[in-house]
Amino acid sequence: MTGVAEHAGARGDWTNWAGSARCFPARRVSLRSEDELVQQVRDAYTTGQPLRIAGNGHSFAPLVSTDSVLVDLLEYDDVVAVNPAAMTVTVQAGTPLWRINAELDRYGLALENMGSINVQTAAGLVSTGTHGSGTRYGCLSSQIASMRLVTGRGDVVECSATSEPDVFSAARLGLGALGVISTVTFRCVPAFSLGLEERTESFSQLIERLPEHAESIDHPVFFWPMWSDRVHIRALSRTTAPRRPSSRWQAWRDHYLAGHVGLQGVLWAHRRDAALVPFASKVLTRRPLRSFVDVSHRVFTFPQHVRVVSMEYAVPLEALGQALQELRRALPSSGEVVSLPLEIRVAAGNDIPLSPAYGRRTGYVNLATDGRSPHDKIYQVAERVLSDFDGRPHWAKLHSQTASSLAPRYPRWNDVQRIRQSLDPKGILINPYLERIFTGTA
Repeated sequence: MTGVAEHAGARGDWTNWAGSARCFPARRVSLRSEDELVQQVRDAYTTGQPLRIAGNGHSFAPLVSTDSVLVDLLEYDDVVAVNPAAMTVTVQAGTPLWRINAELDRYGLALENMGSINVQTAAGLVSTGTHGSGTRYGCLSSQIASMRLVTGRGDVVECSATSEPDVFSAARLGLGALGVISTVTFRCVPAFSLGLEERTESFSQLIERLPEHAESIDHPVFFWPMWSDRVHIRALSRTTAPRRPSSRWQAWRDHYLAGHVGLQGVLWAHRRDAALVPFASKVLTRRPLRSFVDVSHRVFTFPQHVRVVSMEYAVPLEALGQALQELRRALPSSGEVVSLPLEIRVAAGNDIPLSPAYGRRTGYVNLATDGRSPHDKIYQVAERVLSDFDGRPHWAKLHSQTASSLAPRYPRWNDVQRIRQSLDPKGILINPYLERIFTGTA
């Protein structure tokens, strides 16, 4: 009995989480096994009909959009194995991060670093370069020990640093264009606690102390409202102190009252009149600064239900302060407002060819705003500024780059294109968004 199920959504459409990408695939299927996945890819190879893979839709860019075949892996979501001796966990492509974390808890293990959202699927996390913060800790893709990949021909390739190393190197962050990920094996670390301490400082202090913060805080996150001189700092530090989690009241206040109702109020104010945004945000930030200790993934991640659109760029860490100063000068010239504070993180460099952090320690600058309010001009200004600092866009977020502008920013760009073409000779895994960034033809 096959696990393949045909889908007929509302008018046959598919929409991402933020509502910033929508498509009308000719056919939608849901899979539950690798054999079914292989068969779908082989059928696409035979017919030449393009195929894209959908997870939870947390990419703001149209990575998934297709008018052909859309494959849903949300029911291909088991934790296959946890190996405490080898300190690894193997999961199917559709497994959400929250489930991986819960399973690792049972074995006294953890992933060493992650972002703030825990509902993305394993394949989506690594395919788009999802990252946390911390100059000594890698992004999710850099934590992969091995993968099973279904190529554009429908062949299954087991790859790692010692088996098909070129394929492994590139496919760890491949945007789904080098093959369809079937399973991922992550390296783990012993479970650990994080202490969160919040504080504020002036923008000028932040610029002066950025190198110190990057070295002294294990996982720093900075929030800077473009209309304010104050920067909010979330300092996440590894600790052996007893756990001291937030109370139910504190969690409700922070995640629902401030994180949902408050943020929705800021977005509502933006739609009514952009001039109201600074006032609404000041009201929101008057909650008490937090301090608590908990298991790592409960501090890294938190519920995020407010739907915004986002653009993010990665610049060399040593240029981050100067880039922020230039953004402070240039952003007001757009005549538009970023609804929410700019989010700034730091990251270790890595050797993944398409990673925005390839070959350099990195600072990430994220601009999130209400998708229903004007934001095109401010994104254009931010892109221009951050591109001047050799900025590389986050693949899952909004940007206007094309193959011609991207290739010079990635030293191994041509190697990736060669590997991609060998794995997917008919281009069945490419959609218009990927054509634009890989070939410049869309």
